[in-house]
Amino acid sequence: MGVWITQKGNKYSVNIETENIIMMQSHGARFCWMHDNNGILDENSDYYEDSTENEDSTENEDSTQGNQTERTLKEDITVVCDDGDYIEGYVSHWVEGPAAATNRQNWFIITPGKYPTNYYTKKMIVEDL
Repeated sequence: MGVWITQKGNKYSVNIETENIIMMQSHGARFCWMHDNNGILDENSDYYEDSTENEDSTENEDSTQGNQTERTLKEDITVVCDDGDYIEGYVSHWVEGPAAATNRQNWFIITPGKYPTNYYTKKMIVEDL
């Protein structure tokens, strides 16, 4: 699909379209390896927090509302990028196992700031003169 080029020039085939890579990088997004960030795969680590979601249970005709708690990645974590820099932000793309369009596994994209980042595409029109 696309090639992510790090600030040190490392190139990785990723399952993100080139246009989206350009937009993400223009907002400071960076490529990271899970193995460089100890605990990122451990839901009991400081990278995670409890998140409560309301669920509607419709097993009977009567609907009851319950809360389910799960561990989710925080939106303000500090990680080390592929090129050794540390960055604080949120994980905007996560590939743990096999994924379409790439043989790379166990990597993620971190985007600085708070979720969500608003991306805008620019369309270029080329006309013959």
